[in-house]
Amino acid sequence: MHLSRYLSALVFITPILCAQNYTKIPVTVSVGDYSRLGYKRPDVSFQMGAEHFRQKYWLNVSGHFNPTDKIYYGNVTQMGVSSELFWKSRRGFFAGGGGNIRNITFHDLGPNQSYWTTGPTASCGLLVRNLRVTVRGRFWEYDRRYDVRGVSWSLLYDIKGKVRVGFGQGVYSVYSKGAHINFGTNLVGSAIIGYVF
Repeated sequence: MHLSRYLSALVFITPILCAQNYTKIPVTVSVGDYSRLGYKRPDVSFQMGAEHFRQKYWLNVSGHFNPTDKIYYGNVTQMGVSSELFWKSRRGFFAGGGGNIRNITFHDLGPNQSYWTTGPTASCGLLVRNLRVTVRGRFWEYDRRYDVRGVSWSLLYDIKGKVRVGFGQGVYSVYSKGAHINFGTNLVGSAIIGYVF
């Protein structure tokens, strides 16, 4: 699916979800350490999305933009959109999955150094009032430069339903398809803060 279609769907769906009183619109900033994956510290990313809650399921659609990636051999900009659908139990446990599409641009490697990645995600966790714990698996992604697989987990808490704080960590294995180099298994993490509309 082309990014234009994905973004069009996001633009169409988000206002509909925003009109419902069981929808949250979080705007967050995450600051972390991704140096094990080749990025210079700190790594800053901005996220905005819509979380739509019903009795038996909830839907998460979000976009992210990372303007500050500084890898060891140049500047990189990343942006993408992801969507996930979860079924949840009465006790707050949920499970589901979705997909994501991402653009990566290498600014210091000459022209035409921008490309797309896409792939599925599988997730599960616990949602109790303003507390959410999520475990997310990334087992395959179409990426012509790298093979990245791993598991991440996050804890988010909405203070009085408005101020979102939390943290996330992940363990990823990275393999360069072009250089045929295995970068091994790496631990990354970030702190998250934002506001929920």
